[in-house]
Parts: sequence; C-alpha cells; structure tokens
Amino acid sequence: MQPQHPTSPQRPVHIRLAGASRSFGAVAAVDGVSLSITAQSFTALVGPSGCGKTTLMRMMGGLEQADAGTVERAGGTTSFCFQEPRLLAWRTIAENVALPLEFAGVERDERRARALTALELVRLADAEGLFPHQLSGGMKMRASIARALVSRPQLLLLDEPFGALDEVTRHELDAELRALWERERFTAVLVTHSMPEAAYLAERVVVFSPRPARIVADIATPTVARDARAWTSDEIGACVRQASTALLHAIEEARR
Repeated sequence: MQPQHPTSPQRPVHIRLAGASRSFGAVAAVDGVSLSITAQSFTALVGPSGCGKTTLMRMMGGLEQADAGTVERAGGTTSFCFQEPRLLAWRTIAENVALPLEFAGVERDERRARALTALELVRLADAEGLFPHQLSGGMKMRASIARALVSRPQLLLLDEPFGALDEVTRHELDAELRALWERERFTAVLVTHSMPEAAYLAERVVVFSPRPARIVADIATPTVARDARAWTSDEIGACVRQASTALLHAIEEARR
C-alpha cells in the first residue's frame, strides 16, 4: 500500500529507513521496511504482539543494527521511554530524572535545575523529593518521561509507555504527552497496541504485519483538537477503523 502521509517538505527527515531488515538467528523480525520520519513529527507504530515493532524502534534509536538495508538518523540526542519506569528505588524522583545528566558529566547545580524543569513539564514539580515507592503508577510514568526529556532530546522513542496503566490514567497521560509534544516539538515515535491511543496521539499511524514486520498501511490522522472529545469523535473513530481493518486484513493474509 502506498503511504498516505508523505514526508512534509517543511520538515527535514530525522530518520530514514530503506529496505531495513533484522533477523535473530533463523527468526526474521523486520523485513524490508522503508520509512521516513520527519523532524518534529509524531508517528505511531502499531501491529500484532511480537511482530517486530520494538526491534524496529531499537533500530531507529541505534540499539540494533540492520542486517540489510540502511537506517539513517539526523544528529542530536535520542531518549527512550519504556513500559516499565525503571526508577532507582534509593534515589529521589529529582535524582532519578537527573541521572542521564549525571552520566553525561553535567555539573550538579545544572543537573538539579534541569531536572526540576523537566518535572515541571510533566506536572511533578511537587514530587521532586519523594522516592519511587511513594508514587502512583501514573506518577512513575511521568517521572520516566521527565527523565527522557531532561537531556532535551530531538528524538523521543516510546515503547508502550502506558500499557500497564488503567484506562483512565492512560487517557490522562496520553493527553499530557500530546500537549507536551505540541509545546516542545521533539520528534516522537510511539509503539503501541492501542489503535485509539495511536490515532489520538500521533499525526501518522503506520500499521505492520505479523512477524516479520512489513508496512501494510500508512495513515494520516485527522487534524482535530486533541481534547477529551477527540476520543469519541467521528474523525478519530474513522482513523481507528481504517487502521484496524488494515491490521485484521494483514493477520488474515498471514494465516493463509
């Protein structure tokens, strides 16, 4: 299927994959994926569990190398946010958020100032002195996002960051993440199993086949305001149905 969301001429390409493939022994995870991600865009990757989405994201971030084809990335900092917050229990939230800066050798006062700024972005400024066990699941994920943002990344890669949360908390954090992206305009790539989340958060939904991952649809999401009404809007609903139909068709084809 031809992409319905071509690269914007106003934005330079941040990531370009050309025929990128990756295998682990005899198991092919990603097969011949060609995809361009423009700078400051928000792209969602959806597909069946185990289809290779996470492997593809790791290739985008330089954690995995392609066996064939190419993966090109623009310069700048890349940050990851995973499904598990992975906060250090013995460090305060501010100290957890500042950890990437500590590894980078940033001076202590600057680390603290930037950590507090990142916590303010995710509405956790009042939790700076708390420890992870004192936070709810949603607050831990906010802290994880703050830690990813503290290095001021140009590229933020999110692998099912809210997948373990209840639906109400997940919707709240989706709204906050979308508003944060609209304000900060980093390049964002999200792996998710939720079609509504993909359609709500991203400008573009790329649908993948069962393993090995191949693109089966590339869909531009509607340009409606991402407020509480967007979740049940006709426009978002139509996008969800289009992406879901493409995914179900790909699963049926794989079973034949």
